[in-house]
Amino acid sequence: MLFGDAVGSSGEGESGLDNDLVWLGDLLAVVGAVFYALYTIEIKKLVDPLKQKYGKEFSVSLFFGFVGILNLACMWPFLFILNAIGFEKFTVPTSTTFGYLTLNALLGTVLSDVLWAAAVVRTTPVVATVVLSSEIPLSILANELFSPRTFSWEFYVGCFLVVTSLVVVNIKSRQLCSRGSN
Repeated sequence: MLFGDAVGSSGEGESGLDNDLVWLGDLLAVVGAVFYALYTIEIKKLVDPLKQKYGKEFSVSLFFGFVGILNLACMWPFLFILNAIGFEKFTVPTSTTFGYLTLNALLGTVLSDVLWAAAVVRTTPVVATVVLSSEIPLSILANELFSPRTFSWEFYVGCFLVVTSLVVVNIKSRQLCSRGSN
């Protein structure tokens, strides 16, 4: 990831972005990746003992429900603070926009998070994360098929690397699982 970050930000002035803030974006990307890794590992460490204790009675959906309630309780005040200082203005969405937001939240967030958490619990955090990264080549393929947009060869090399890593991680994971069952 750091190599990709360095390559992506090495194009001095090509994007027209404020180059004084590129380092901040890179730093936030690395910090976000660290928190994502910690979150994934902690889910595996927390859910495995609960699943062993409660068996089939344990629900990943219920677990995410509690995570959502905790986030709502802890993060809600920040909405008012950010609105009050003018950093992030909050406006009430129209009913149409609210419907789209609800649909996106249910299909794009809740469903994908539950499926991702189930993958983390049933496999390993590494396998689940690499499989999650396979959405990059799939989205590029969808753009190629359904829109006139074309991509440079670098995108295709990146897609090849993502797909290759997916295959390698799955092969290694199966080898480790077969050794563990013997």
